Amino acid sequence: LSFFRTFDVFVMASKREGLCTSVLDAFLMKVPVVSTDAGGLAEIVEGRGILCKRGDPMAIADGIMKILEDEELRRELVERAYRYVVEHHSVQKMVERYVEIYRSVLGA
Repeated sequence: LSFFRTFDVFVMASKREGLCTSVLDAFLMKVPVVSTDAGGLAEIVEGRGILCKRGDPMAIADGIMKILEDEELRRELVERAYRYVVEHHSVQKMVERYVEIYRSVLGA
């Protein structure tokens, strides 16, 4: 993950995607994200990065420029994304969710 620190922006330009853990890694490493709205990306990036329509390279380019030129926006998105990944996708949170599922199944 240390190579993420060399990025100014992480770009995910997928046309099809499930849940892209690379975006979560970028969030964790506090790298701003510009992404298409493919699959699960729309849900995790919305409000935490710049979200663009699939197949629109100009929107992606505009998103990259916005991130690079607007320091305040970049800082807000990075902090929001970091909090999200820690609160919802950390190993501890995932373990807690699995335990809840197992308890509900065993209790039924």
